[in-house]
Amino acid sequence: MSETQLIAGFDVELPPLLNGRAVVPPQDPFATAVDAAGAGDGEAGDVFWAVAPERVHLAILLEPEVEQARVQEMIFTLMVASADAIGALGPPELAYTWNWPRDVCANDAKLGSVQFQVLEAAEGGVPDFAVVGLNLRLQPYLGEEPGNAPDRTSLFDEGAVELTADAAIGAICRHFLSWLHRWETDGFKPIHDAWLFRCNGYRKAVVSKGLGKAGTFSGIDETGNLLLTDPDTGSVEMISVSEGLKPGGGFVPARSGAE
Repeated sequence: MSETQLIAGFDVELPPLLNGRAVVPPQDPFATAVDAAGAGDGEAGDVFWAVAPERVHLAILLEPEVEQARVQEMIFTLMVASADAIGALGPPELAYTWNWPRDVCANDAKLGSVQFQVLEAAEGGVPDFAVVGLNLRLQPYLGEEPGNAPDRTSLFDEGAVELTADAAIGAICRHFLSWLHRWETDGFKPIHDAWLFRCNGYRKAVVSKGLGKAGTFSGIDETGNLLLTDPDTGSVEMISVSEGLKPGGGFVPARSGAE
């Protein structure tokens, strides 16, 4: 039986195994989830979601059973799940894509990003908790005329004019559980392939100003690290997800030149 939370006009319906915990602004769902995990005030399946009509912001608390290197696969799992959810709820012309490792885009403009943190993990060990979150802009930025900031956008601006935050949160969570089950049964490969299908810059020139690196985006490895090929020598460098998550560490197609 699914759980429904009706708060301040929000009707968030979550699938079984997930427990909704509403977060009222200015509190941040991701920070709240991390704090709850650290204080022992949370458990696997808790979904912290923002009571905010202008954005889709949620964070899912996990209790991993795999080593830290594999927990980062949840970043890509949530991104693929969000694409399925938004694809089902939004207009067919909405080009929902992403940059490695976390920025979500629509028609080449930034919609938002994934958030990720591991808690209490010994070197190479199994973490006690992990939190994976997603923050997408739903409504247009206040006072901003369309086209004035071509590097960022909202789901509304991309045609999802009837989409609500509560509907999006519920759908993303349902698709996340579905992909999580597939990850448990089939491993990372199906997620790996689905993620690369929507990735900007795949097999093309990419650049990270924050890391000062550029090359050809050859793919991602078995846990999501980026494989960057030097076009002159053919040598391949592995860029870890942790490096990519640093400020400015993400890679974008070289033509845009900015994250």
